[in-house]
Amino acid sequence: MENPYQKQIAAVLFIAASAFAQYGCGPNSATSSLQAKVGFEPVTVPALIQAENFNAAVELSQGNSGTACDATNDGNVDIRETSDIGGGCAVGWTRDGESLDYYILNRSSEATLFDLEVRIASGSADSSTTIESPPGNVIGTVKAAGDDYSLGWENWITRTLADIKIGPGLQIVRVKFTGGQDLNHLNFKAKERTDPGQILAEEAIKRSCGGCHSYLLSENTVNWAEVIKRAAPFKQRILDAVSPMPPSSVTGSLQISSDERDAILNYVADVANHPVEQTSPISTKVFTSKGMKLQRDLMAEGAGHIWGMIFLPDGNLLTSLKSGEIRLFDVKKRTSTDIKGGPRAAQHGQGGLFDIAISSDFGDDRKIFMSYAKDLGGGQYTTALSSAEFDGKEFKNLKEIFVAKGSTSKGEHFGGRIVVDSDGSIWLSIGERNERWNSQQLDNHLGKILHLTETGAAHPNNPFINGGGLPEIYSYGHRNPQGLARNLLTGEIWAAEHGAKGGDEINVIRAGLNFGWPKATHGTNYDGSYIGPAVLEGTEQPLTYWVPSIAPSGLQIYSSDAMPAWKGLAIQGTLVGKHLNLVEIKNGTRVSEERLFLEDGLRIREVEMAPNGDLWYAADSGQLFRIRRAN
Repeated sequence: MENPYQKQIAAVLFIAASAFAQYGCGPNSATSSLQAKVGFEPVTVPALIQAENFNAAVELSQGNSGTACDATNDGNVDIRETSDIGGGCAVGWTRDGESLDYYILNRSSEATLFDLEVRIASGSADSSTTIESPPGNVIGTVKAAGDDYSLGWENWITRTLADIKIGPGLQIVRVKFTGGQDLNHLNFKAKERTDPGQILAEEAIKRSCGGCHSYLLSENTVNWAEVIKRAAPFKQRILDAVSPMPPSSVTGSLQISSDERDAILNYVADVANHPVEQTSPISTKVFTSKGMKLQRDLMAEGAGHIWGMIFLPDGNLLTSLKSGEIRLFDVKKRTSTDIKGGPRAAQHGQGGLFDIAISSDFGDDRKIFMSYAKDLGGGQYTTALSSAEFDGKEFKNLKEIFVAKGSTSKGEHFGGRIVVDSDGSIWLSIGERNERWNSQQLDNHLGKILHLTETGAAHPNNPFINGGGLPEIYSYGHRNPQGLARNLLTGEIWAAEHGAKGGDEINVIRAGLNFGWPKATHGTNYDGSYIGPAVLEGTEQPLTYWVPSIAPSGLQIYSSDAMPAWKGLAIQGTLVGKHLNLVEIKNGTRVSEERLFLEDGLRIREVEMAPNGDLWYAADSGQLFRIRRAN
């Protein structure tokens, strides 16, 4: 049955990670600036409800008045959690087979009862709604019996599926729509409030934290998604507290009791550190590149803001999250486990936990390297590097082995990429911290590529080892290198760095050379004004550059025979371009470029090649993908 409202505005609705609060956003639409906001009643029970992945091409219909369904006049199209928004207004049209996934952490040791309430236009006679948990296993259907369809599309029917049993632990619950529905109201809620610890934690955060940290609240309800995202620094801030807490430079005027402190810490730890079980079927996309039939598998969602990845010899994946966590991803089970014992990363602007790498002799020494933003005190931050030993479950013997000289209060351009060379030495990129002339000054490490020993000392073959600059510096004149890779086919170190407005680059790093920034650049200031010439004697030209910017991030020089037509390509994630970029460079010249997955609109942060030649990449929004030859 077709939706009778023909003046429809196309939009795609994704429900951003949210917990216990109304929270939503819609991506840009080619035909409308309106966004769809879905409201969920705050849930205060022993369960985290996080709605994600509304895989629906929702058509936002016009109401009888000829205006879109913006009941609150805030520029957002509203799907309400209570009552009709009036005017006979059709809000969201779902198509056959679309679904909405909930990630529910049931903190009870027993199954908990939930209700699903769906409010649709009475003209949706051919539709139904089912509940699946895990996805593919139907546990209930919203019944349509008794509905009065004679009322037509301008009136609403409320359907309820009561007493849905959700087991303990983390569960994925899918609400699946069959047939088209004119959707007005979707509400998924637990039946009772039974967790006094959570209640105590919420009240303390609202009273003592929300005033200064408004992002922790959404309409006076604790936004646990924001608390969880900032779990590491948030936890440390509470740990720094004593009860009663006097005002201090650390805690300000925060006042919480010891019971409240313990409740917050317990709840953050329980939610933020719970392993994420991925039990849904793998979503696969088949595509063609360079004459090869390939497939891309969505291996995980909700994996966090992954900044760095490294494969272990057993084929499993260590991931470092900007928020400070390090997780071990089991490739076969598709499960993630938090690994304890990593460094404390400062959350400051673009700063956080950055890259992760293993030693060249990992099988024997089990050594891991991690880069991160370091708080030096006094409002000053820089980039640092630590090592630790990984026993398969946690990090031990954590040691900070290098701290970059040069700091600022600014929150941009930390660099932070790590490459471990075959001789065990370490390459580390450092951004110029948005103070551009740092790049040309050899008395600091900012805007440089560094070459270190595994202990963090200057490599003995460095160009300034005997003077003329800091001994750790290998090259300079860099802006913000967020891609760094060893070309296994040539032994070279390649770097990808952000320009300003245009001027993103790929360079082959050479000892002692000046790569130009800001004396020479192919970009301009963000207002379009002049920075410097594109070519300047005494500075190096990039292998290739981009105008306008694509914002290159993670970089790999593909070296496997598993996908032979990709061998030798520079493969990089892009943040502004929002695609996977494949560049072929021959004899110092870019000869071809391919941009994959533009339709996804994802900020691709990191790219890594698996031991078997599969290519993996991670998006800022939490998706983890694998590319391989199609089966």
